[in-house]
Amino acid sequence: MIKLENVILDFPIPQKVKKLENKKNVDQATGGMMGTQTDGKYALRALDNISFTLQPGDKLGLIGHNGAGKTTLLRVMAGLYAPTSGTVTAEGKVTALLNLSFGMDPEATGYENILLRGLYLGMSRAEIKSKTECIADFSELSDFLNLPVRTYSAGMRARLAFAVSMHIDASTVLLDEAIGAGDAAFFQKARQKLDSMVSGATLVFASHSNQTIREICNKGLLLEHGKIKAFGDLDEVLNTYEQRTQMNQCSIANVPSKKGAFAGLSGKDHIKKVLLVNDTGALSNPGCKAVRKAYKLLFERHIHKAEITKSIPVNYWVEDFREIAIPGKETIKREADYFASGVETTGNIDLEKWESIRKNLAVSDQELQLAFSETDLVLLNGEGSIHHNSVRALALLALAKTAIEAGKKVLLMNATIQDIMPDLIKDVIARCELVHVREAASQKYLAQYGVDAIVTADLAFMALQTDTVIKALILDASQYVVVTGGVLSNEDSLNQIFDAVQNAGLRSVYFSVGDGGETELARKLCAKRNVPMVDAFEYAIHKPISFLKQFPLAISGRHHINVFLMRAGVPFVPLPSNTWKIEETLKLVNYPIQPVKTYAEILPTLQEVRENRDKLSQICQDSYLSGKASVDDLIGKIESCV
Repeated sequence: MIKLENVILDFPIPQKVKKLENKKNVDQATGGMMGTQTDGKYALRALDNISFTLQPGDKLGLIGHNGAGKTTLLRVMAGLYAPTSGTVTAEGKVTALLNLSFGMDPEATGYENILLRGLYLGMSRAEIKSKTECIADFSELSDFLNLPVRTYSAGMRARLAFAVSMHIDASTVLLDEAIGAGDAAFFQKARQKLDSMVSGATLVFASHSNQTIREICNKGLLLEHGKIKAFGDLDEVLNTYEQRTQMNQCSIANVPSKKGAFAGLSGKDHIKKVLLVNDTGALSNPGCKAVRKAYKLLFERHIHKAEITKSIPVNYWVEDFREIAIPGKETIKREADYFASGVETTGNIDLEKWESIRKNLAVSDQELQLAFSETDLVLLNGEGSIHHNSVRALALLALAKTAIEAGKKVLLMNATIQDIMPDLIKDVIARCELVHVREAASQKYLAQYGVDAIVTADLAFMALQTDTVIKALILDASQYVVVTGGVLSNEDSLNQIFDAVQNAGLRSVYFSVGDGGETELARKLCAKRNVPMVDAFEYAIHKPISFLKQFPLAISGRHHINVFLMRAGVPFVPLPSNTWKIEETLKLVNYPIQPVKTYAEILPTLQEVRENRDKLSQICQDSYLSGKASVDDLIGKIESCV
């Protein structure tokens, strides 16, 4: 496995190079990003925020124009260049075949150069000695191996260097386009040896030949000016490359550099600037972080016509609408011996008052006006918040209508839409350029008011696709059940869950997401009952998966934690939520266990899940893949709107 996280590489360059910025004939289809760093020095940003993970056996093709950063990326992965910031983590031995002349001495004989290049590539003397005859046979240089390499032709030197390279034992092989060594017959022989060498290893191969990449690789990574523009399925990445190449040939615009910032030499006049409204990325909830990451993936790797340039934080305008919103306690149904759940319908709100508040804010909020003026498109992160005429729903819909009246296209995404006043649906949601919901129930609900919505699983399914799932043993968890109660938890419901786990002969560990007042309640009760408690805010996006994976079972009242559990392959007993997001998502991805409704159902359902754990573990993983696949279908829909 090899993993890069937020890798940046800057090359300091002389001040005089700044003159290039003003030249009219600079080839702006190539190169990195030039600008001033924070210390005032001038630099070339060769790699910009590179993050991806390769699993053992992956074969990755690096794709991109000359100067895109392919060779530089290989050298960073090989450890030849140290990143300016970010990390590179590799398991096992990494071998870099980046230059056929490295490690070669022209005055030494062929046999001596086998030793020299082998040492350069990280082989031990004993290993080289045991492989020398095989390397000699493979090179087909025969008696020439006793002569100085300076007497060789270029093709003969390439044969020798490549023969040594092909006898390295490594778990990861980094290969720059260099397999065309010698004549056609040797080229075919080299290709066959390469296939054998990397059959079980991870390969990263940089090439300008799409045909060769298709023959060798199963994944692709498209680099453009040091940035990742696409990563994943090889055919999709190659198609993106071809589309972007055609687009760049049609229009290459000049973008002047800005003092103090990295300004691209490539034109971006055709790139639409996107304002993300309701940015939940700063919250402690790992699900919210995952959704924020999904938007980043969508608009940096997949949607090539737009990029997120600004964001407005969660709860913006919320306090202004609190006086007219339906209070949260009125949206929750509580009955004795039942888990709390969301009510079907709530009362109406004063729409005239809502409109009056919205208009006043639209006029007085100069910061929002500036944000609209500097962006082309508004992306409204629904985050499951548009339900029951709640205060967040009213604030988000007010922001959406204000954006529409400012002449902006609004994409409403990742929403649960339930029990919203019909006039608001018709006045705001129906006017959005795209409406994306997380449940078939939300889609059906909107259809009765004439609104067409796209339905897929939650965007969190997309954000977790490249994260490495490892078994991180924090404790011996074989006899534990991980529990997370959700926003509807109270002392009675948590006690009932802990009792059921104990009656099953197991122990509880509480996983707190940290919002909705849950943490304080859980901390007091866990201390009273001697239940270990872990706070989710201590973990990055991928780490909760590793934490959860160590447990055989789970009980969860959190929609996004259910997604993490599916990714980790941990069977779980779901609990009800305040909307239909949990029940409907489980149906959408074919997870067979539906939320328990009563306290009496916890123990038998937990026992059922325990008895069928192996089968349900596979179903969990299949459900994750199903959810991820449905999200992948969304990309084309967004492209057509942008």
